[in-house]
Amino acid sequence: MLKMEQLLKRLSSERVETVGEALDRKKDEWVDDLRSLLAQLRAWLADGEAAGTVSFREHEIELAEEDLGPYIVPALEIQVRTRHPASVHILPRGMRVLGVVVAGPTRLVGACGRVDMMCGPSRVILLRFRSEGATSWKAVLDDGRTEILDKDGFATALSYLLALDE
Repeated sequence: MLKMEQLLKRLSSERVETVGEALDRKKDEWVDDLRSLLAQLRAWLADGEAAGTVSFREHEIELAEEDLGPYIVPALEIQVRTRHPASVHILPRGMRVLGVVVAGPTRLVGACGRVDMMCGPSRVILLRFRSEGATSWKAVLDDGRTEILDKDGFATALSYLLALDE
């Protein structure tokens, strides 16, 4: 016969996560990934910040998704301080990405988060992918190009938004 402590320990090990708990966990992972993304973008531009050519304004926005309800996420504005000043707004749009994102001849399926980078009329969509606990991001430019969001991919996306890639 099991003693009470052993019984409770065994029952606890067999506990199943509820739908609400799973959604909260996924939402927390999404918000953590957003914080990491924005910190990485700032790190890639650290030399520009030191030189005074870029500055940052961090803020928060509220998102509301059907199964998650309202929640607060971090956002970022990159202010370019050159002869041609500009502001690039980096705004999360949601953890839920429905459908297929078409980028030129490529179809992107399975994204689990979207962030928009916008400057004037131009936009780059950042898509979050998770696989085996690891997060990766892809940038989809308005012209259909797709970039892996690493330091060089971010440079390409930012140059596109600032119309410097001509």
